[in-house]
Amino acid sequence: MARSGLRSNTRRSFLLDQGSRPLRIGFHLEEQDERLMRLIQTAGPCLTNLDMRGFTRFNAGHVERVVQWVSVSTVEVPRSNEEGVLPVRSLLSLTRYDTLPDLPSKTTNLTRLILSSCFQLTSQSLHALLSASPHLIHLEMRALEAVADETCSILSSHCRSITHLDISRCTNLGPEALTHICGIARPHIRNTGLLKLKSLNMAGYAYVDSTSLRRLGDNLGHTLEILNLAGAWGVSDSAIAAYAEIQPTAAQIEKAKVAEIERWARTRTRAKNKARRDETEESQVEFVVLTAREAGLDPTLAGPFYRRRTALRHLNLSNCRRLTDVGLASLAYAVPRLEILEVSGIAGIGQPGMAKLLKTCKDIKRLDLEETLVGDSVLEVLTPPMEVEDEQEEDLDEESIHIALKADKSHPGHALTHLTLSHCASTQLTSEAVSTVRK
Repeated sequence: MARSGLRSNTRRSFLLDQGSRPLRIGFHLEEQDERLMRLIQTAGPCLTNLDMRGFTRFNAGHVERVVQWVSVSTVEVPRSNEEGVLPVRSLLSLTRYDTLPDLPSKTTNLTRLILSSCFQLTSQSLHALLSASPHLIHLEMRALEAVADETCSILSSHCRSITHLDISRCTNLGPEALTHICGIARPHIRNTGLLKLKSLNMAGYAYVDSTSLRRLGDNLGHTLEILNLAGAWGVSDSAIAAYAEIQPTAAQIEKAKVAEIERWARTRTRAKNKARRDETEESQVEFVVLTAREAGLDPTLAGPFYRRRTALRHLNLSNCRRLTDVGLASLAYAVPRLEILEVSGIAGIGQPGMAKLLKTCKDIKRLDLEETLVGDSVLEVLTPPMEVEDEQEEDLDEESIHIALKADKSHPGHALTHLTLSHCASTQLTSEAVSTVRK
């Protein structure tokens, strides 16, 4: 279809009649670059989904032409404040990354942009493309040297609707990347930060520590559902604990008490709306109250102790060598919606902390424990208690008994579909426990 479109303007227009369809061009040969650029030119401002993955020849010259072809003029209408006075913006720049969050004169309609493996991009050309794309929702820039702290600054000002961001293995990212993403790097400028972010992939990020993860939890803990920090050397027990730390205000504590009273009242209402109400309850409460024993502290200590209730559903900490099961225990009660946990390649992951975490994860579906030191106690947590129908108990033989077994949905292992135990060298892991989980 591409070849036929290149011979006729009519066919090319027909091919790109629906410009919102994805356009992936990385698999074409080098001699067809100009022809493919003509396809982008024909799509024009209708293009919303651009996948450049594998197009290693995509450079600054290509970016300049793409921005020119797919952009449309924008008109910004200034909004007055509550008193009817137009806001006055300061032109002072306190850092070299400061940019006013005004829309450029021309913007694209791109909502999904994939630039992974476009290694010839320069920082200047990348920033020009991102600044002209304020409607981006999905952005992948994996392993690009052009990505730096200034890139995150531009995203926090111009692309605040992003929900999925992949900047893993970007070696030029500095220590301020997460502060820009959280919107706290420039407090003198309003409306910055990716506060709608649901998926963040920063595998291999070199500047992860307790401070950065505490900021991430404070600002994005209630929205972030997918967090990938695989191979990040700074991930330690204290850093993971900092993500779940919270010091609630008096207003937050009062709000939690009201939510607890409402929860008790709802238990006396009709059960048909239980699922919807439980979800509403979780969204209202920002933290959980724990005893000293539940928090993993000395039982003689007086409480209460607080832990942030996060929205995480998928957490990848594989190959974070400084992490142990003590750090995982600090996430207990903080990730009630967790469905996928990946901690492969960590020799410090043992049984007590992992078992404590899994007991609070009722919806766990996928668990990667490759090359860890887990044992039978972890598998026992994942093995739901089974009950046989009373009226069928006498009629069931050994082969068909599992058909009648029922798993308790409140048990951590009832939804488990994938379990990886390859190369687990623990002597406390027996084949009998593995066989029980399989059943």
